[in-house]
Amino acid sequence: MLSPVIQKLVDDLKHKSSKGPISGPEDALIRVNKLTGKAGAFYEKIRYFVDYKEEHTIRRSAIERIIRRKVMIEIDNNIGLSLLEELVSGGYLPNDRVGEDVAKDIQRILNRFLVVKKHIGSKLLRNLKLKSRLINLAASEIDLFLFPRPNDTLLVEAFYGSIKNAIKYSGELSNIQFGRQVYIACRRLLLQDDDPTIFYSLWLKSVPEWATISSEEDLRKMNVDFFVLIKNIILELEDPIRFQIQSKIRNQALYFSVLKEIVDKYGAETEQVFADTHHLDENIKTVLEKKNKKENERIKKSGKRAIVYVFCTKIILAFFLELPYEIFYIHFINYVALVTNILFHPFLLFLMTRGIKPLGDKNTKKITEGIHSVLYTGDVKKMYVKPSSSGILLNFTFFILYGVLFLVSFGIILWILISLGFNFVSILLFLLFLTFVSYFGLRIRYNAERWRIRDEEEGTIALLWNLFTLPIVRIGRWLSVKFASINVFVFVLDFLIEVPFKLVLATSDGFLSFLKEKRDETY
Repeated sequence: MLSPVIQKLVDDLKHKSSKGPISGPEDALIRVNKLTGKAGAFYEKIRYFVDYKEEHTIRRSAIERIIRRKVMIEIDNNIGLSLLEELVSGGYLPNDRVGEDVAKDIQRILNRFLVVKKHIGSKLLRNLKLKSRLINLAASEIDLFLFPRPNDTLLVEAFYGSIKNAIKYSGELSNIQFGRQVYIACRRLLLQDDDPTIFYSLWLKSVPEWATISSEEDLRKMNVDFFVLIKNIILELEDPIRFQIQSKIRNQALYFSVLKEIVDKYGAETEQVFADTHHLDENIKTVLEKKNKKENERIKKSGKRAIVYVFCTKIILAFFLELPYEIFYIHFINYVALVTNILFHPFLLFLMTRGIKPLGDKNTKKITEGIHSVLYTGDVKKMYVKPSSSGILLNFTFFILYGVLFLVSFGIILWILISLGFNFVSILLFLLFLTFVSYFGLRIRYNAERWRIRDEEEGTIALLWNLFTLPIVRIGRWLSVKFASINVFVFVLDFLIEVPFKLVLATSDGFLSFLKEKRDETY
């Protein structure tokens, strides 16, 4: 017999549809020329390569980029059809399959956010971060409209429902606030959602009548301060309590991740799989084997992409910063430092992304037992989350100890670099890329290892290594968060290349269609 949470899940699966807005043959379809489509898809591949985002967020990021360009640069608010045309030419939507009427639905979605933008306009001018969030929201809603994933919502709700009473909290957050933090952690772990996607899900929870809004008058009737709402959701996403919650529920998220694969495969027939434990166990084993293979391929693919990106960036910085500094300021070229600075970080990233070891029968057995517990008994081990309650003196002591750890880690590296004759610029570039590469390399491996049960205790060697590398990784994370928007390649593509390139594509597509018509008239 299934637990109440899982029974509700399988019942809901029988009534859900996952069809996207693909049109029938009687509709006017969006069609781009084959040559235009190839050029657009090639550009998107280049854009994907230079903008280091998670693979599953690329499509939504493309929608966001198109909206941002058309609203903020081209000053065009009526963009439903042109957005769809760009998605088709970029290979995100199938050619000759999407009806032009879908553009009206897209425009209605955009209009809702334009109404909010107008409603809180003067405040947005003073806060570009909030204006950017509105574009994030519009892109997330359009992505989900074009590519609906109803199973994801059902699974997240089931995951949240299974653990919300088992995770205990003793802190200053209210039960509602803490519940939303648990929900955020569930989406982040189960669906690998990024902040913009989670932002949209929290937005819908805060404004359930969102789909009914069509004018500023509707907003006034709702009596919701959207400016404050956006700021509050941003604060929720930045609350550090999420890290503690994620750590506590990671294994439970793994069980539901396997269940998600089974649900995606069987859909409404999932209940039959759950009812047959032998069939279920075979599916669990198959899922884990496929995921281990897929994650190995993905980690290598992500690694190659990151290696090429780091290598190209390092060469550019070496020739524009390090080499001129040595030639014109210290009048000496240290080839050892120069070559080390170019080759070391790509090689380090290569080693960090060489793949992961097999999951093993022991891991499969633990996951199977955990899934059985989720499905049939609903029993979840109690988990306790509490904010740090250390006194001022103890916190100060921890701060001093962390500072010592920081000095030891970077001190050893500095001593080695100085011994090799690195100058100030060489050292700065080496440390900068070391922190970035360490963070991104570990993040790639962490994502790949999410199909492995995490034990509570670490080995001594692993603990010592993590202590030594923690300051380096933390600095890398801080830099990546603070300067994520500073990407020279992305800036050049967005502001100097994309606008004229998209204009040329649109003109070329129209001209090629014109030539085809004239040719047909000739015959």
